[in-house]
Amino acid sequence: MPSFREHTRFINSKPYRHWWLIVVDRQNVGAIYVTAQNEIGISILKRFQGFGYGKAAVLRVMEILGPREYLANINPANKRSAAMFKSLGFGLIQHTYRRES
Repeated sequence: MPSFREHTRFINSKPYRHWWLIVVDRQNVGAIYVTAQNEIGISILKRFQGFGYGKAAVLRVMEILGPREYLANINPANKRSAAMFKSLGFGLIQHTYRRES
């Protein structure tokens, strides 16, 4: 977990083109962002997972931003997220591995 200072530095570097909270019935259920490269990242609080909020948020973001190529970097172990993005028409293009010296 980054320190507050590290997190502030990260946010001030403007890593996201867009960033929204996902709110349902006045409750924050998660967040979604889009980078300058049109990468979508989404996080839903555990107690709100499985209700379709993530899928609805991704659809809304793509409606707001319009047709274009979108990417989603998903941990291969996250089967639910992969299935959700696949149901939205996303296709697997690569699994990337890296080794640091």
